[in-house]
Amino acid sequence: MKFYIAKMGDLDSNETNYTQTGKSKDLEIKFPEFREIINRYKLRSIDVRFDNGDRLRIYDINN
Repeated sequence: MKFYIAKMGDLDSNETNYTQTGKSKDLEIKFPEFREIINRYKLRSIDVRFDNGDRLRIYDINN
């Protein structure tokens, strides 16, 4: 399982700026509440958009 947090860049270029990346241990430290969701459901990825436009993407779940 891996994750990244990205900020949307310039809307004209549709560029994404990756601010943080990590693996499952990093994710559990930053966002422990996702552990229960991941254990409960058979998911391949989770995509969360924050109010400020940042995006959290968790992927390669249960690989």
